[in-house]
Order: sequence, then C-alpha cells, then structure tokens
Amino acid sequence: MSVDENTPVLRSCIKLPLKKEELIEVIAKAKDYAIMHGAAMRSKTSFSPDSLNFAPFVLVPSSFPRKEFEKAIALQPIINRLMHNVAHDEEFITTTLAETIKVDEFTANLFNIYRKVLALGFTQRISLGMLRSDLMLESRCPELSPLLERSASVGAGAGNDAKEGQEQEKRMADAKASTKAGKANPTAKPGIQRSASSSSAYCCWKQVEINTIASGFGHLGPASKTIQRCCLSLSLSLSLSLSHDLCSLPI
Repeated sequence: MSVDENTPVLRSCIKLPLKKEELIEVIAKAKDYAIMHGAAMRSKTSFSPDSLNFAPFVLVPSSFPRKEFEKAIALQPIINRLMHNVAHDEEFITTTLAETIKVDEFTANLFNIYRKVLALGFTQRISLGMLRSDLMLESRCPELSPLLERSASVGAGAGNDAKEGQEQEKRMADAKASTKAGKANPTAKPGIQRSASSSSAYCCWKQVEINTIASGFGHLGPASKTIQRCCLSLSLSLSLSLSHDLCSLPI
C-alpha cells in the first residue's frame, strides 16, 4: 500500500524481506514461542484434548494511525451500549432471527438457549458482555485520491468523460494547492484533502464486525505483541550474527 507524503510511517527496524534461511528459523522459533506463551488453540479438523496448535499470527506488526485508534476507543462505549440494548430487546432479536434460525443450525441452537433462559427468568441483575470489535483501515477513498477516481471514471466509459475529466482535474489541482499551502504554512490546520497520489495511505477505519463467540481469543492481542517482539529480536540477532536472542530467553 503506497502512502502519500503527508502520512508519517513507522519505519521497520529490520531489513525486509528476510533471507530464506533466516525466515525459516524465525518461523520455527515463533511457532514454539507462541504455544509457550498462550497463543494456542485446539485443532478443528483433528481435535485432541492432549495437543495444541499455535494460533494464527503475523511475524511482524503493522502500524496503525494513532488518530484513528483513538477514534475507535472513543466510539467503543457507544457500540457497547448499542450491543447491550440489542441483547436485551426480545422483540428485536426474535424478529431479526426469525428467518435465520430456519436455515442456520448453530444460530438456532443459540436461540433455543436464549428462549429457555427467558422462560426460566434471569437470576442475576448484572450482566457482562464480552465483545470484540474488528476494525480495518479504508485505504481507497476517491475523495482523498483524485487520481483513483479519475482512472475509475475513464475505465467506466466515455459518456461524460470531458466534463468529469475537468472536474477531476479541478479536484486534483485543489488537492495539490492544499498540500502546498500546508507546506508553506506549517501552523495552518490541514484540510480534508491530501496530496494527489495514486493511493492514500488511509482515510478512516471501518467497523467490520462485532464478535461474541470469538472473544475467547481476546488474549491474542497482548500475546501477538510478545510474539512479534520475539520475531523482530530474532531477525535482528540473525542479521547481526549475535549469539543470543529474545526467543531463547526464559521469558
């Protein structure tokens, strides 16, 4: 994903891509490290109570814009309240899932449990919802990337190409002017437009889904941090030919 010149990027502390022999060693040690530090799960295809597999993970972390992360945190209490209200709205749940439970066995079983709980009544006044919000960055915003919008309009057809092309060029010129103005006056507040690049680094995050069942994997967040720290340390150790690395230490 390309980034425009106004987007700060956290540079990698290791040289990528890794050499093949280094990559093989990093992967092998990372798998062991993951299992030893709680990033493990039962196999879905060959379940056994006596064995564990490592949970899926990535070797190196990806940077996430602080501004968008803080927006997500600020919005989370509102989403929590929404989910709480939905969970306690019997009419809404029954109506919404009426057709789903006819074709989805898993949802139908959960709904039957829900009905039984309602019939027996709640014994506790306090309830706890464990939710996991999945967020992803939107990286292809036409209003922030005039060139993308222009190329898309050209590929779509030639009906109003002349007029649309003029409008696109005007937006692109405005974006460039905004960028130059920001450079000339660093204290000026940035506008909504970025420099006209082929693809903006991002414009905002999107709420992809909200998970309840998968909340059991909530610990994979902090676990992933330690795994990636291990991978980075090991990669750096291999590149510098050091005699030890973080993965070999009893942490």
